[in-house]
Amino acid sequence: MKRIGLNHGKVMKTILIDPFYTIGHINSILKTAILLQEYGYRVVFIGLEYSCKPAIETGFEFISYYPSFELINGNKSRVTFGERINNLITKSRLKELRTYIRDYSKIINDLSPDLIIVDEEHSILKHFLCNTIKVPVICFQTMPDKSPGKFIPPFTSWYCPKFEDRRTAFLTQILWLRKIFFQQVRRNVLSIKYLGQDSISLTIKILKENNLRLSDFVSFESSHKLRIKDRPLLVLSAIDFDFPRENRSGIYRVGPIKEIKQTESNLSPRFQALLTKIVALKKKEKRMIIYCSLGTVTFDFESRLNLFFKKIMRVAISNPKLEFICSVGDFFKPEVLHPLPNNVSIYRNLPQVDLLQKCDFMITHGGMNSITECVFCGVPMLVYPLSRKWDQPGNSARVVYHGLGLRGRIESDSAKTISKKINQLIENYQYYKDNVLRMKQKFEEKNNSTEVVNIIESIINSHE
Repeated sequence: MKRIGLNHGKVMKTILIDPFYTIGHINSILKTAILLQEYGYRVVFIGLEYSCKPAIETGFEFISYYPSFELINGNKSRVTFGERINNLITKSRLKELRTYIRDYSKIINDLSPDLIIVDEEHSILKHFLCNTIKVPVICFQTMPDKSPGKFIPPFTSWYCPKFEDRRTAFLTQILWLRKIFFQQVRRNVLSIKYLGQDSISLTIKILKENNLRLSDFVSFESSHKLRIKDRPLLVLSAIDFDFPRENRSGIYRVGPIKEIKQTESNLSPRFQALLTKIVALKKKEKRMIIYCSLGTVTFDFESRLNLFFKKIMRVAISNPKLEFICSVGDFFKPEVLHPLPNNVSIYRNLPQVDLLQKCDFMITHGGMNSITECVFCGVPMLVYPLSRKWDQPGNSARVVYHGLGLRGRIESDSAKTISKKINQLIENYQYYKDNVLRMKQKFEEKNNSTEVVNIIESIINSHE
């Protein structure tokens, strides 16, 4: 266990932030942590050092804690049948769970936080653990509200509702029934496939040992995974970006709370050269600059990315007056796109906020972080959801609903269809730009609020 920057000097209230193991989730909670620190709280992050890097670089105290990734989050197909039999006989995974419970509890006891802020996307076991610790706990969520509503479909659905419409209400109910049914089927399939050694089945065993049932503290009516019941929840995605919905008790829709920072003082020479090129192209040739990125979590979508970026190359060839800048991530092989058209630049990773300041619109996978940054930078969007299991399809529906851009289907849209949608965006550019700027104003009002600090203070004080 590795601890960075722990300060045991001045006595102050301590808040432990336990985010999910991706950089996007760290970036979503980072400004909240900064606000809390400015108001005199000691803020400590716990998790993987790699994903918590933005928090560490900002100067926050950090506890490195790395439980088995397969144990907490996955039921990986690479686990052989023999290994599953061995896990069943030796109860090795159950022993890992008990070790995990012991180690995590020790960290909490040593730190003695006044409040734990834990990511909703963590395993059910993490929430059970926090439920047993005699410290106030609240959840935070980076995605839109996962709960059902009369006119609010699951955010894994593509459906864009029409409010106060009876047909919409009926279709929404069907979508929720379908979602809940298939989530239950998936849980049953995993339990059979892994011989009861999957994370949910093992968590149920732990709960039974403590005279609890899964339904005691989770709800099955959720757009993604399960939803934690009877615990305050901070929804960090933008309230104004969501579909209109009624407020629920204990749900604080405080978003966006986003640190939008440019990194111009630390830019690489190659990126500085790109910015210089963009300025010249826009000034001399009046070119529109299109930034194309499908996010950082792409390791499970190699074939989908290959197909899509090859289509983008054909789109670029047929639209030589447009300039395409593509960020393909760490898991993509750029050489499959060679030879590149003259109006295409390929990079693995780019400082997105800096680049968006110079671009006219973005082709995005529809992740909440990218959408939020597009709005703050005043950039319309063409959304191609990469995953059907996350919030990207629902986010694309919200982009269309608010008139912030267009969307498409990443596998079925041809290069010709993508080109048609790009040109539709260009022809109606001012309409989409104006809508994005109006949304930006709403985002900025919420982003400059200290509401989240007041909420957290009231929760801590109510437990004293």
